Amino acid sequence: MTDSISLKGVLEIGGGACVSSCGSADRSTKGITLRCATGQQFQSAVETAEPIRISTPGAVGASFVDLSLLGDLTAIELLYVRSDQPIALRIGAASPELTGTGGIFPTLFAGGETLLLDFDGAAITVTFLAGDQSAAQVVARINSACALAGLPTPRASVATSGQILLLGVGTGTGATLDVLGGTGAATIGFAGTPSALGAGADVPVWGTFICEFGVAGSLPAPPERVQFSGAANLTIVAAGRTT
Repeated sequence: MTDSISLKGVLEIGGGACVSSCGSADRSTKGITLRCATGQQFQSAVETAEPIRISTPGAVGASFVDLSLLGDLTAIELLYVRSDQPIALRIGAASPELTGTGGIFPTLFAGGETLLLDFDGAAITVTFLAGDQSAAQVVARINSACALAGLPTPRASVATSGQILLLGVGTGTGATLDVLGGTGAATIGFAGTPSALGAGADVPVWGTFICEFGVAGSLPAPPERVQFSGAANLTIVAAGRTT
């Protein structure tokens, strides 16, 4: 945790034949400032005391991880990353979600009813028992089936509406969550074959990345989650909202 952030300096552009079509040097200098100059402040800021190491499986961009350093920020308004090797940032990372509509609880399941799910190409069959009557009991059965299939859990929860919420595994636009049917699907709120995609913009970084995003509550909204991919030593400063 850090008490304040001060950013000073200038960005100098131009100077040399590579940026001049007329053969003369052309330079411009731009000031670097933060929104704090207009009286706006970040609610919270965090930083790495020293570079931290990340290492994700496969090539850069093949898999992404969250960092606990950013876990308390619900809106990231400023992000500074310094990397000594090629990495990728997934800005606005989100997993696909599906919320049931019109689910009936108690379900009146007799036992043997099914729910067919697909998480990023991994097919899961959930078989309900007669005791799976409440939304919480249905959620527990779904999570048990996902765990037996080797997926990280929980993948299901009870939303504030009382309906069932399904959460995908991966993030990014390639992440998928599909309800493929099942004899119990309509009863618990997933009639038809609803599907959802994840979200996130992947940005390659090798060196210094710094960006100010929108202010929480404004449009475009600042990202709630940023993930990392690659093998590198990172220095990170982030600021934004925690509530």
